[in-house]
Amino acid sequence: MSLAQAEHTLSSLTTGLVIGVPALTALVAWTISLTAGRTLRPVETLRRQAADITATDLHRRLDLPACQDEIHALGVTLNDMLTRLDDASAAQRRFIADAAHELRSPLTALRAQLEVMSSYPDPDRDPRMAAALLEDTVRLHDLVEGLLALARSEDPARPRSQAAPIIDLDEVVLTEVRRQRSLARADIDARRVSGGRVRGDAEALRRVIRNLLDNAHRHADQRVRVTLGERGGTVELTVSDDGSGIPAADRLRIFERFTRLDEARSREAGGSGLGLAIVSKVITVHGGTVHADQDPAPDTGGLGGARLVIRLPAAPPPADPPGP
Repeated sequence: MSLAQAEHTLSSLTTGLVIGVPALTALVAWTISLTAGRTLRPVETLRRQAADITATDLHRRLDLPACQDEIHALGVTLNDMLTRLDDASAAQRRFIADAAHELRSPLTALRAQLEVMSSYPDPDRDPRMAAALLEDTVRLHDLVEGLLALARSEDPARPRSQAAPIIDLDEVVLTEVRRQRSLARADIDARRVSGGRVRGDAEALRRVIRNLLDNAHRHADQRVRVTLGERGGTVELTVSDDGSGIPAADRLRIFERFTRLDEARSREAGGSGLGLAIVSKVITVHGGTVHADQDPAPDTGGLGGARLVIRLPAAPPPADPPGP
């Protein structure tokens, strides 16, 4: 049988493959490139717009593609992130402006009094001016300490409460109560302070309790009450006073930085508006909550003024020692 027909067919097939395979490969590659380019064009648009956004124009937002696909979801997520960054940047700018304003007042007073003492020395007046200088210096020191404590409470590198040692919160509370009494502050009732163990930074929690007691004394008429107890895996600390209380509309705002409900009164008493902000930050870092409320009326056993309530996760009880 002749093989010419088979050889002709094989030659035709080889020629077709030599020409067709590269052409088909080129067509497929062009199609894939065109499709991928159209698909990734919105991603490139988002990338260019994101690269153009700097720290000074965080208010800008990315243009979202029309189709509701994964790239659209990515753009929405990036815009949400820009919103959070913009809010954080605005809060930081407000904080710096408020801190500069608060620091400027005592520094200006110190400078003015020192200039008077230097230019016009007076043996009768200088001791009184020195006492005023000391008062302004203490206020400035407290403000700087508050700013430092607030910065430390927001430091993400600090160890969280899960890795912190266990402390007896009742001992910290009673120590601060004795300190307040030694300074001839308002009458403090601590008879309802019982045991409470938590994990945390003892120094940070000590500052929290000190700020709460200072705040209660600043607004109390005569009496302050402190209670502490553990129930259901939660340690609850309350500090109440018999003052005028906190209006319901301001019970969230008081935990913001540099917030004063009574500007003149707070400045005269030495308040910087950072105490409760520090309390909120520290308690949040420790996995707890803090809120303001109204204490029950005196005829029902309360004091009738403001009541600040802190709840922290209780530490596990100590393990029983092993048997013999």
